[in-house]
Amino acid sequence: MRAESPERVRISGPTSQALVTLALDDATLDWLTLETTVPRAVAERRGTAQLEIDVVPSDAGTVTVELVIVPHSIGSHSLRTKLGDAAWSDVRIVVLP
Repeated sequence: MRAESPERVRISGPTSQALVTLALDDATLDWLTLETTVPRAVAERRGTAQLEIDVVPSDAGTVTVELVIVPHSIGSHSLRTKLGDAAWSDVRIVVLP
């Protein structure tokens, strides 16, 4: 990824719920800004250690959320997310100038 350049990250998984919560931890939010989600979030909450975004899954029993983010800090970072009741997932992201 390039610093200060909008990037897209896709997160998906199975679900049987009518509404799914995607969480991003505060450490992730320290190095990036979340511009929007596709599909758009139906609700957003700020917890003590995370941002929670509610999205509606597709009819096929899956949920796919595309995050439009802008990374601000150059270097190697962890993008830490949690989709629904799943465990936290960490992906290493390298942000270049």
